[in-house]
Order: sequence, then structure tokens, then C-alpha cells
Amino acid sequence: MSFTKEDIDTYTRNILNSANTFKFSCKMCGRCCRNRSEPIIVTGVDICRIAKELNMTTAQVMLEKIMINIGDQSNLPVAVLKERLDGSCSLLRNGKCMVQQNKPAVCALYPLGRMYNYQTKEYSYFKQVVNCPGTKKGKTWTISEWLDEFHIDKKNEEETLAWNKLICGLAMVTHNLIYFELEDVMDLMVDCMYIDYDTSKTYQEEVERNMIKLQAGFKELIGKEVKF
Repeated sequence: MSFTKEDIDTYTRNILNSANTFKFSCKMCGRCCRNRSEPIIVTGVDICRIAKELNMTTAQVMLEKIMINIGDQSNLPVAVLKERLDGSCSLLRNGKCMVQQNKPAVCALYPLGRMYNYQTKEYSYFKQVVNCPGTKKGKTWTISEWLDEFHIDKKNEEETLAWNKLICGLAMVTHNLIYFELEDVMDLMVDCMYIDYDTSKTYQEEVERNMIKLQAGFKELIGKEVKF
């Protein structure tokens, strides 16, 4: 799973600056939560927040709510939300999101998306090209107003930057690994990216602990050095 050049070109054409506005009011139709053409990708940060909201461990969330795909170019394990047999998101109950106050960032940002620049450590926000009734008419928002609405505040951004540090460091190595090397480190990556997290501690300190585990594990298992 990865962005194509066409995807990136489309996103770039729709980038918003701080002065731009967009219109959106959710109609609660559930269209974005059912029978999606693309899965909902979640981060390690998202999984920790979901675990807290549902009073579960990260391991339980992974087992019950998540499936793993492999990134086409990065070769990283990519976590996506499971769907029920009727095509609805596994986090829906009676038509409502079970983690509304801590829903995955991709859901909270909708109808916006964002790209991360590893060199500048900055995000760019863009309007997604979507067929959603909420984008036809609605309240006018700036980017900062929308981020504030869903509490994507400084603390959360620091957590997301820690996640990006983790996956960008890994991807620098994994995108060149051959099949047998990937097979040897896949369980370690899934564990350190998504499972081995104590939600009573800060996400940042847990990421740092897992980065140390990854550096030692890659060296021992396949003789590769990972730098974060």
C-alpha cells in the first residue's frame, strides 16, 4: 500500500495554506465508514488511543480490530481497520463510532488529508477529492479551526512526530530488504510498531523504548543497522 505519483500530484494541487478555507458539515450518513474502496490506515498512535478509549490493551485492539498489510514500497507492516461482513468499520456500533473522541487521525481529519515531509518535519494539509454530501454545503473552516475541533493539538502532534520518526527510520532500511530478511524481522516490527505499548505511559517514551528494541533486533536477526 503506497501513494502513487498521481495521488501525490492530486494532493499537491489541493494543498491548503493557513488563509484557505473549506466547507464541510457531517451528515452522519456513514458513507465514509462503510463499504470503502480503500481501507482505513491507522498508526501506532491511533491504536494506543483506541486501546485507552475502549479500556483494552494494544494487543487486544490488534487482535480484534486490526489487520496487517505490507507496504508496496516501504515493506513496512501497515495496520488497517477490519471490516465486518456487511462492509462496515469494526469500530461502528449501532451506526455510531465507538471511539468518536479518539478516532483515528485519518477519520478525524476527513475531508482533509495530510502529507509529512521527513526533511522539514512539517505537515501539508490538502482537500481530499471525495464524493461526500458533507462537502457540498456546510460550515466554513480554516485548517486550524478544524484541527482544534478534533483536538489534534500540540500534544497529539508530538505523538505523531514520534510515530513518523519510528516509521521513517525503519523504512530507510526495509525498502531495500529481500523477502527472507523481511520475513525474519516482520514479527519484531509489528510488535514494536503496534503491540508492545503500555498505555499508562506516554507514547513518546514507549516509542523510544521500542526503537532501542528494533535497533538491537535488526542487528541480531539480519545484521542491518537502523538509525532513528
